[in-house]
Amino acid sequence: MFSFFNRLFPFARHITSSRSVSTYCEMADPSSFSNHLNVVIRSTKLDWKVDMEGKKLGGSVEHEVEGLTDAKEVILDARDLNVERVLWEGLETPFKYDKISASLGDRLSISIPLVSKGDRGVLSIVYSTSSSARALQFLSPAQTTDNKGPFLFSQCQAIHARSIVPCQDTPAVKAKYSSKVTVPAGLTCLMSAISTGKDTSGQGEWTFSFHQDIPVPSYLIAIVVGVLERREIGPRSAVWAEGSVVDTAAKEFMETEEFLKAAEEICGEYVWKRYDLVVLPKTFPYGGMENPCLTFVTPTIIAGDGSLVSVVAHEIAHSWTGNLVTTANWDHFWLNEGFTVYLERKINEKVYGRPRRYFDAKEGFESLGETLKFVLPEHSKLRQHLGGIDPDDAFSSIPYEKGSSLLLYLEQEVLSEGESGSFLRDHVRLFSSKGLDTETWLTSMKERFPRMKEHEEIVNEWLYGEGMPPRTPKFIDDSMVVECNKVIDNVLSSSPSSQLFSSLTTTQKIFVLSSLCAKAPFDHAKMEVLASAPFGISSSINCEILSPWIKLGLTSQWEPSIPVALQFAKEYGRLKYCKKTYG
Repeated sequence: MFSFFNRLFPFARHITSSRSVSTYCEMADPSSFSNHLNVVIRSTKLDWKVDMEGKKLGGSVEHEVEGLTDAKEVILDARDLNVERVLWEGLETPFKYDKISASLGDRLSISIPLVSKGDRGVLSIVYSTSSSARALQFLSPAQTTDNKGPFLFSQCQAIHARSIVPCQDTPAVKAKYSSKVTVPAGLTCLMSAISTGKDTSGQGEWTFSFHQDIPVPSYLIAIVVGVLERREIGPRSAVWAEGSVVDTAAKEFMETEEFLKAAEEICGEYVWKRYDLVVLPKTFPYGGMENPCLTFVTPTIIAGDGSLVSVVAHEIAHSWTGNLVTTANWDHFWLNEGFTVYLERKINEKVYGRPRRYFDAKEGFESLGETLKFVLPEHSKLRQHLGGIDPDDAFSSIPYEKGSSLLLYLEQEVLSEGESGSFLRDHVRLFSSKGLDTETWLTSMKERFPRMKEHEEIVNEWLYGEGMPPRTPKFIDDSMVVECNKVIDNVLSSSPSSQLFSSLTTTQKIFVLSSLCAKAPFDHAKMEVLASAPFGISSSINCEILSPWIKLGLTSQWEPSIPVALQFAKEYGRLKYCKKTYG
């Protein structure tokens, strides 16, 4: 999942090294000003007070840092922070705060006594955020579902952690973190970590404590504050949401444990202890965000029939591919998302059967053609070189679908059946807790699988070439697609059959409606037929149904779609719908 601004940033050249550190990657990252090749953060302690009215976080951070070379300075990433003072081992030390770049933010340079390789020390920083921190979204009570209190949620991916904490804001650095967060009494605080306590004795304030003992990159630090209720949905899972939503959400996500078990069969043990979900208000702009121990999800996936919970399968998959095996920097983002989509579809195969896996894979692959119409050619490569551009201009489904289709091709053409069964488990074992880049992964693949040599030219074109992949994977079960095409032909005929349409799964109905949008406009008589009760389209509460239905109506200039479109736009801020429905 992605940040509010999707500000992915490039990395320069690949730096080879024989050093092996489980939570650190020796790779330059020009999206970060930090000198993480000289000193590296090993653990972080946060002490925050949340000012809901002022829309700020205030407090302090302690970083335990370790020298990798001789160094007399620690340089951290920041953005619009008010730094009051800095201490090294308890003593105040000079610092300099520089505004550098609209794209990358600010640089905090801190003088320290000389540290050598292996030396450790504690850096303490007292600071506060701005009221417009890019990682934070504050909502008034009126902007929530139940109107019972203010709300806060964060989104640090890709480079927005620096707007809430001075840090080495690069996925090359992973650190454990703990936190103490004070909020107005009556509000609940959650973080991407395990809860270690709650103190409600304060006058008008409650304090929550957390600990994340698995090292994570800064973009996976996450916080939620609001009037929330909890429901257990499994032996290691709960769902959090506003009161009017929580029971419906709990029912919707009852398959969570089944997804977790399926993923464990493929990748190995789930090591994060808890897998909880929090349903955010409708303004949350993404489907989900894979914050460890606490996945953020949009309420738009609550359809009443469980048909959209594949988003949860995707975020669960990130628990291995992304959160354990992490991109070295954002030029290699496909290593997060391509692997995650590939794993997500293998999970769905275990839960829903083989036809579903290949239906999703075929639909995703064929969607690349449409995506390519809207991205610059250089941004259609898997292995990116983004340079100094605004990363928003490069974000698309390319790393997701082009990346996952490469892995499906390798499964079919390079791996044996036995190798295919252990491929993802071995991937996690080899690269867990490290920052991974494309070239390191490719070298490993060539060393482990001799047949890679036969496909080297194709794989290189897939990774480094523009446009569509050079080959099409085999979609060995297209039964669901065949059924959809039959219904599409029927709808386009003079006598559309509601019975035929109703026989489809919800996933298939979404595919049919999206396909029909490409064939619009329709005459108004046809729209009236499709809007009739037997089809059940216009009465659906499923946002994935409503979005293409609204677009179909608007494209056909069918007047009854206008009030539906306006209401939909008022209620939902998910970028996917804003772009697809109104773009």
